[in-house]
Amino acid sequence: MMEHALGGAPALGEQAEAALRPHLEWADTVFVDWCTNAAALFTLVDPGTTRIVVRLHSYEAFTLWPHLVAWDRVDDLVFVGDHLRDLAVACLPPLAEPDGPALHVIANAMDLERFRREKTGADARFTVGLIGAGVVAKDPRWAVEVLRLLREHDERYRLVVIGDGLDRKASPAARAYDDLLRKDLAELEPTGAVRLLGRTEDVPEALTGVGVILSSSVRESFHCGLVEGAASGALPVVRDWPFFAGKEHGARTLFPADWVVATPREAADRVLALTATEEKWRKATADAAEHALTTWDWPVIAPGFDRLLLKG
Repeated sequence: MMEHALGGAPALGEQAEAALRPHLEWADTVFVDWCTNAAALFTLVDPGTTRIVVRLHSYEAFTLWPHLVAWDRVDDLVFVGDHLRDLAVACLPPLAEPDGPALHVIANAMDLERFRREKTGADARFTVGLIGAGVVAKDPRWAVEVLRLLREHDERYRLVVIGDGLDRKASPAARAYDDLLRKDLAELEPTGAVRLLGRTEDVPEALTGVGVILSSSVRESFHCGLVEGAASGALPVVRDWPFFAGKEHGARTLFPADWVVATPREAADRVLALTATEEKWRKATADAAEHALTTWDWPVIAPGFDRLLLKG
């Protein structure tokens, strides 16, 4: 692709033209979700009158793909958060050019109503949930540190991890991190302090036993799992994602200020204060669920996609 952009590799352009022209001819708008190889391929050819809409998530911002996109052939670029838009604009000078795409921020499309279920079990209030920890950026060891602080106060607190574990093949750094995490788990699992649920197709059901939902990540574009947990009636506790902390936009501008904490100690203090009694916990989680459903549920977000995709 780089060679083609520099005037070589004509066969690649011919192949892209043959593969994509039929779609460009019948479609009024092409929506490319994830700014990876498909986005780069579509902009290898002239879209003509067809609108090209690309959505860029957090993952792609740290890859080569956005740098291979011909942005003068993209009409609209969508982000799921203001902080990610700021990062992309800083890294991709063509976005600021007069012939660059129009930039939009629209939250992820989520069906949150299905997560609203009654909590089960007397220990839900003391169960901290973490959804997805498959990459180092999720920093599950930060969640473990929060758990340790909670258990210093009350050993009823435990951590439930929903989703796959770390991919040890990703890099030597990932293996080194996972080695440390495994030591933590080897100490805590036998006591019942940590439970690894693994991947499940029914996250709403798994969340019925979770009373606190944690975002321990160093960076996120949005963190759907956190919002799903909040919609389920779990108390949201969001680390002030270090990659964006201190910048104009980040976790503190995406979520209500009282959801966001800077340190494991602040996270533990929030949990202890708002789970101290059943009444406090019920009130805090009801407020969080109401905010999630009225801010990010599909009926709220859908008009933004309609305006973007159906305009003209």
